[in-house]
Amino acid sequence: MDEDFVQLLNISERIGNNPNYCTLSGGNTSLKKDGKIYVKGSGQKLSDANKKPIFVELQIDKNKNEKFNKKNLSKVINNNIKPSIELFLHQNLPHKFIIHSHPIDIIALSINQELSKDILKKINKFSYVKLPYIEIGEMLGDIVYKHFLKTKSNIFILGNHGLIVAHDNPISAEKIHNEFIENISLERRFIPIFKQEKIEPYLNFNPNFYLPDSDSQIIHSLALDPISLELCKNNAPYPDHIVFCGLKPLILKKQSDLKNIPIKNEKWILIENVGVILLEKKSNIIQKMLKTLAEIYLRVNNTKNINLLSDKECNKINNMEQEKYRINILNE
Repeated sequence: MDEDFVQLLNISERIGNNPNYCTLSGGNTSLKKDGKIYVKGSGQKLSDANKKPIFVELQIDKNKNEKFNKKNLSKVINNNIKPSIELFLHQNLPHKFIIHSHPIDIIALSINQELSKDILKKINKFSYVKLPYIEIGEMLGDIVYKHFLKTKSNIFILGNHGLIVAHDNPISAEKIHNEFIENISLERRFIPIFKQEKIEPYLNFNPNFYLPDSDSQIIHSLALDPISLELCKNNAPYPDHIVFCGLKPLILKKQSDLKNIPIKNEKWILIENVGVILLEKKSNIIQKMLKTLAEIYLRVNNTKNINLLSDKECNKINNMEQEKYRINILNE
């Protein structure tokens, strides 16, 4: 097997196996070689890179300026896999290897305006560009490329989204990616103690109610940590959470609220100062996404000047055909 492709597989697997770098099918990597681009498929997990085919092989001809766009992307299928919606940023940047991840610390940093100014002083040795939230897909790819042409930077912090690191050497790409995140490592608050006896009366209300697994007790911090609780009253901070968990939870203050507030399509219920109840059919998907949200919010130190996604941005994400496809792939 080609050495460059072996490196792509191994780096992708390592990135995918680190829960601080990405969750489930989040994040993507790519390799350009011999007029082709190999990019992770939509709904595929980086952690599966050495277990099964997760990459789409596409022909790109720079001389003819043939590029994929919104219209022709939906028709592309290779190995029965559709390319990631982030194909555009991978094809636009000229580097041979590209890592796009969703690190917990980077997302927490990007949504906290006050924290960002302080922390970013520590990473002056890197050449990076910090961008606000940009609609995922073609628009993101175009704007990232424009900033590359202007700055020649190979590191991009994406507001409410994640990180891009591009390089012609795979080892250097991974090293820069990991070192950059380590330099931004944020302090996480103490996880409040969850008391199951307080939430058990709520479980009797509906046979479909269930609690997170014992190893996911950090999820309850969303209801117990004051800052996390306040942030949960707003829309979620990043696209992956919107796709799998919705804009925000149903929030209750007391047990009697269960009789007065209709429960329709909620996937999770947050009971203030008590804990979290899940409604979605038992699977690891929603628990992993909520665990990531809890990790992010425990690294945000205030509730002011926080950039969360707007209703308009959330609706656009939910209506993307590519995101609906990704959900179906994960649920198979």
